[in-house]
Amino acid sequence: MSIQLALKKKKYNFKHRLKKIKNYGLKALLSKDQPILDKKQETLYPVQLPTSIDQIMVPVKRNKLGDLLAYEEDQYGRSPWEFLEDSMLKYAEEFHAITWAENGVLLACAWVCSDKRWTKLFGVPFPGKPHPVITDIFYHPQIKDRLGDFISATIIKVLSQKKDPKIYICSHPKKTGIQEWVRQHKQG
Repeated sequence: MSIQLALKKKKYNFKHRLKKIKNYGLKALLSKDQPILDKKQETLYPVQLPTSIDQIMVPVKRNKLGDLLAYEEDQYGRSPWEFLEDSMLKYAEEFHAITWAENGVLLACAWVCSDKRWTKLFGVPFPGKPHPVITDIFYHPQIKDRLGDFISATIIKVLSQKKDPKIYICSHPKKTGIQEWVRQHKQG
């Protein structure tokens, strides 16, 4: 990365943090530098294909960079630059993005990886036979009540491309919306 680009990035992130202080106070800035969720607490859950497939009307796309560019700051205060930097690292690690965007706004995004990539990321062996893993689910607060539809549409998209009857979701216990959906669709 050139020095000029690195300086532009630092300037952008500095402005973003100042804006965050102005909007949310100094406490919000200090919490930004601490990890929000501990990755080691994330758990794999085997889930089933939703039974009411006909009712899911969420237009999801696979690896649509234009959708990722439509990201807005999330509830944790992550800037678009930080989100895109993280996205490019995931693409480099052979993850695939499943996105839902409407009217120029990224409403939800989930990352799909193989069991081997998941093992590499968390450093623990994959339980059982290899299957795809959905991880790092982001959603816009605007669609909180339709999060289940997005997760279901993501599973349908992944299973239609992988021809695999089983799939896992990796989620943190504090992500309550995702946990609620997993409880309803968890396999025995």
